Amino acid sequence: MVWGREDFVLPLRHLADVHATLPQAQVALIERCGHMPQAERPEEFLAATLPFLERAEQAAAA
Repeated sequence: MVWGREDFVLPLRHLADVHATLPQAQVALIERCGHMPQAERPEEFLAATLPFLERAEQAAAA
């Protein structure tokens, strides 16, 4: 999960509850970011998501 520290739609206080529903998920918290990290902090978003996407691609190819 990629979460913006300054997200007012889903504030940080909800992160633990959401993560509890997906305990296997990894969490990337992006500073100075609201609800749309892909638009607000694209470099940090890519750094957080590319490793996951690469692993998924490798698993699909296997």
